[in-house]
Amino acid sequence: MTFIARPQLISQKLQRLQKDFSASTQDVSTITRITVWKDGVHMLLESPFIGFGPGSFGSLLQVYESKPWLYSANAHNYFLEVTVEGGIPALIFFVLILFSTVSGYIPIKKTTHNTINTSPELVGFIAAAIGSLSHTLIDVDWSRISLFLLFWLCIGVILAYGTQRIVVVKNTTTVRGVYLLTLCIVVCITLLIVSAANFSAAAKAKSLAEEIHDVDTAIRFNPFDGGYYYEQGLLAIDQKQWNDGYIAMKKSQLLNPYDSDVFYALGYITNEQNNQKKSIGYFTDAIKLSPYRNPIYYTQLATQLIKEKKMSDAKHLLEEAVYQRFPINENFKEYKYIYDYTDMAKNLRVSYLLLAGIYVASHQKSQALHLESLTNNL
Repeated sequence: MTFIARPQLISQKLQRLQKDFSASTQDVSTITRITVWKDGVHMLLESPFIGFGPGSFGSLLQVYESKPWLYSANAHNYFLEVTVEGGIPALIFFVLILFSTVSGYIPIKKTTHNTINTSPELVGFIAAAIGSLSHTLIDVDWSRISLFLLFWLCIGVILAYGTQRIVVVKNTTTVRGVYLLTLCIVVCITLLIVSAANFSAAAKAKSLAEEIHDVDTAIRFNPFDGGYYYEQGLLAIDQKQWNDGYIAMKKSQLLNPYDSDVFYALGYITNEQNNQKKSIGYFTDAIKLSPYRNPIYYTQLATQLIKEKKMSDAKHLLEEAVYQRFPINENFKEYKYIYDYTDMAKNLRVSYLLLAGIYVASHQKSQALHLESLTNNL
């Protein structure tokens, strides 16, 4: 309706899309998507018929990652993700499910007792399903349980309406069931909207208490979003409420098992709880999940290893970070804008200086001086 009322917005939207996908003006988000899509195709070619298994995309991308620092736990294209994880047969089966929904409604056959159903509710559900289907081609919508659930609820309503049209239904029980399902979807959408509104309000809260209240309210209305629990955990960390933070982060981990930041937060919390063994495990998992995510992962894990008097392991870990994952070389210039965008330069400097300190302790002064000189480029 907005585009109909203001057609100039269509032109503005097209210009923005052209800018986003232009090689000279791409932003980090767009470059990440394009890179992940290319890497996903390479994965698919390795195992096109049986795939690599459900939920494996995020882990596989670490192996097939073609550009450092451009990592995503999801493909930003659900069809590509399904194909990589389940193979071409899984994609065919998934598309057939969607096609059966459409084909069940499209046949234009009028009967004496029935006509084509063009009710406003049905049009709305079809539009919602098409919108969700279209957006998941470039984003991770269906990787979120709540949004994927709403899509299939819309599909269910469309199928129910289609059945009503093809099979002459005069059973009031069936009709009531359709309207009940419609009501459930409306309620779910309302809950999601209220939840999202509260979560957005938390970012603008004027006090910590108000921010905590908004996040807690968002969770009450939508308990299936791992990002909400992650934010709840961060707020608990800010207050040094380690047990509450740990519980919130574990819930986030359950919903977002490929989010390396969650594992890093769990490592930070368990370190504060003086549980070195768990802390090392969580930091290690964060690096395995996303080796190019943030140099602070390596710094924190190396610090724990030093505490455990495992200086050699700490040294090898930091050398991996400095020389393989986050090298300051000619290629670094190409990606420096990412560091400016994510504010990772400070964390990277700490990693370099910590390794330089280890070099000094092991009488490798020339290597230490070289690393210190490189930090001037950050």
